Amino acid sequence: MTQHFMNTLFFGENIIRLDSVDSTNDYLQKLILKTTVQEGTVVIANEQFSGKGQRGNFWMSESGKNLTLSIFLLPKFLHVSDNFLLNKIISLGVFDMLSEIPGVVINIKWPNDIYANGKKTGGILLENSVSGNFIQNSIAGIGLNVNQTEFDNLPLASSIKNIFTKEFDLNMLLSSLLSSLEKRYLQLRSNQLEKINRDYLCALYRLNEKSNFVFKKERITARITGVSREGKLQLQKDSGKVPFDFLLTVDIESAGEKSNVKLICEAELNVMLKMMVEKPLTNFFNILAKKLQEKYA
Repeated sequence: MTQHFMNTLFFGENIIRLDSVDSTNDYLQKLILKTTVQEGTVVIANEQFSGKGQRGNFWMSESGKNLTLSIFLLPKFLHVSDNFLLNKIISLGVFDMLSEIPGVVINIKWPNDIYANGKKTGGILLENSVSGNFIQNSIAGIGLNVNQTEFDNLPLASSIKNIFTKEFDLNMLLSSLLSSLEKRYLQLRSNQLEKINRDYLCALYRLNEKSNFVFKKERITARITGVSREGKLQLQKDSGKVPFDFLLTVDIESAGEKSNVKLICEAELNVMLKMMVEKPLTNFFNILAKKLQEKYA
């Protein structure tokens, strides 16, 4: 276990770097059974050949091209009924980091995918250990497509390099990611639930847009209106509400119609304010107008 100094309090204070592993989540699960592991410990691998995804899927990653890592957390303050808050803050941590890159639209696709410019560029998987009514520990697995450019038979998959046509430094992205994740985790520890829920809803893919879903083997058209406390997707059809959960197949596709509901979340405003500082004022308003037109046209 090696120490690395980053702009964080404890995320990434200890980083275990592996050349190749079946799953960083599995590696960390085995490690905590053998020894005491410090909260914020990170396991990261150059190659992960059996990475876990939601519902038993696998996350395939080209060696040395992407970020594939797991983080050990001790959210003993969190009631089991609020476990989806962990999903929210990890998703938002990735969202925040990628939102710092100008010229890309980032969304969180329920329940665990990260989209950039309408393409899947990342995913998360949380595995919790529970004692009584509280979570004892959690392992947050994150896969982020960075410099990989080809994705066989995955037309919706992409990477940061494909979007910007340039290589990214994995260590710099890791440092930025851990900083963003820690900030969101500290928000959870300090019970800033309103902010977390608001930011997550704002970042949600196809919020308030008519989309196509598969519900009980039937194709339906509905709008995403939110996510329940338990992590169930909340949908609104013309005929009434439809609750989704993780046991159901969900395919989200555009149905060609957008809602009149328009949201600008705090993360987007922070990016805009940063542009205002870095750019001349006239240029800032031109960029702002263009972004709003792209998002809400």
